[in-house]
Amino acid sequence: MEIKTLDNETKNKIGFITFIIEEFASTYKMNRRESYQYLKKYGGLDYIFECW
Repeated sequence: MEIKTLDNETKNKIGFITFIIEEFASTYKMNRRESYQYLKKYGGLDYIFECW
């Protein structure tokens, strides 16, 4: 079984997106799941992926 590691760019993306979700949740008094769902539904995550 081969174990693959993440490259630095992928690690940076994961960290940044996690940060955005948590900060959005904190700012708008949501939990992380609600924050993720809101950002996904209204295109916030798509915008982040497009502009990365």
